[in-house]
Amino acid sequence: MPPTVQAALVQRLCDALRVPDAIAAEGIVDHALAHGLSATEVHCDIIQPAMAQIGELWAQGLASVADEHVASRVLDLPRFRGVRLMLS
Repeated sequence: MPPTVQAALVQRLCDALRVPDAIAAEGIVDHALAHGLSATEVHCDIIQPAMAQIGELWAQGLASVADEHVASRVLDLPRFRGVRLMLS
């Protein structure tokens, strides 16, 4: 996946997690998987950078601790278990 597409997916996921919009977040993950990324790549190259970006926003005072917690909870929803199961 081209770096610009990957960066766009990270940004879209970050935005979806901050709203929170679990359906949009799921669509972003599904899109990445459908375009050939493995579960490991989705986790390492899309999900982790999106969560790091939310952490950076918190460090800059642009997001709250609650925003971080909500984002984490969205990723704990059953619809994301498939990615976690693929990793094990």
